[in-house]
Amino acid sequence: MKGRRARLLTASAAHFFVDFACALYLFGGAPDPTVFLVYNYCAFALQLPLGILADRLDRNAALAAAGCALTAAASLLPGGLPLAAIAGLGNALFHVGAGVEMLCDSGDARKSLGIFVSPGALGLFAGGALCGALPRVSALPLLLLCAGAILYVAHLFGHLQRSGNARMQLTRTLRASLPAVSALVLVVLLRSFVGFTAAQPWKTGQALPLLAVLMVALGKCAGGILADALGARRVGTLSLLLAGALFLLPQSASAGLAALFLFNMTMPLTLWGLSRLLPGGKGLAFGLTTFALFLGFVPVGVGAAGQVAPLWTAGICALSAALLFPALQREAPARLLARLLARRAQALLPRRSR
Repeated sequence: MKGRRARLLTASAAHFFVDFACALYLFGGAPDPTVFLVYNYCAFALQLPLGILADRLDRNAALAAAGCALTAAASLLPGGLPLAAIAGLGNALFHVGAGVEMLCDSGDARKSLGIFVSPGALGLFAGGALCGALPRVSALPLLLLCAGAILYVAHLFGHLQRSGNARMQLTRTLRASLPAVSALVLVVLLRSFVGFTAAQPWKTGQALPLLAVLMVALGKCAGGILADALGARRVGTLSLLLAGALFLLPQSASAGLAALFLFNMTMPLTLWGLSRLLPGGKGLAFGLTTFALFLGFVPVGVGAAGQVAPLWTAGICALSAALLFPALQREAPARLLARLLARRAQALLPRRSR
């Protein structure tokens, strides 16, 4: 238990600083759209092949630490496409290594996934806010410290040489679960597209953008916690339907903030759902979600899509809920209660650190 908590703490802190550094490198001035497209391709699309590699290597901590170090090295580059490519690749390596480790540690729970993914939005906002005020190289010691902490914790709890990733028979698993996998990937793609195109005219000034980022982070965290208490199917479907209704009020800041909170609750749920459908292929599951995020960004990145009308945004949320409901495994109330009681009993008993 102590090992899992230590890994979660170090991975979450490193998630903040990796995304902080990438925003610090890239968000200044009026950057070339091609730079952003290259960065997003390297940071998100490449996680699919890297995730498959992570499943084979079984050295999650080494991959995560290498990602931190590569992102740190990017701070020494002058800028442009080389900086975007190296920073993006470092970001991808970190997310794959740390993400697979969190999936392996989480088991049936989704709380730790929500905690791990939530600092990224905060890091991006902080890095963008400080871009120009801090030199790029200021991120280097922070990222090297993160790499060292990840390796130290892995060594301390016996996860440095082998992470314990399960093996998977890919063909048989995909044949059995392909419809549900496809539905969850499409949900992630639609969420990415809505995140870039939803009309938010209320997001003005300095306080409201900060509150919006906080709602995004808190929504991801709350999604995992509430799913453990109430069931992923209930929480995911209801949060999307409510978010869609609130997106119909684009002029209201309170409605917009609530919509962002609810809309982002599904992020840890889709990741958990894919990892359950692809046992032993947690890197593949993580890579599929980030590849879908990249596909949702592409229409915006190439200038083919702008703001979407609120009615269309609400419709996309409803469609996502319809896809999510059958794709997530159903949890009967009795089974859910038994699982929660068993987890509580295990927490009260002394356990050896892993």
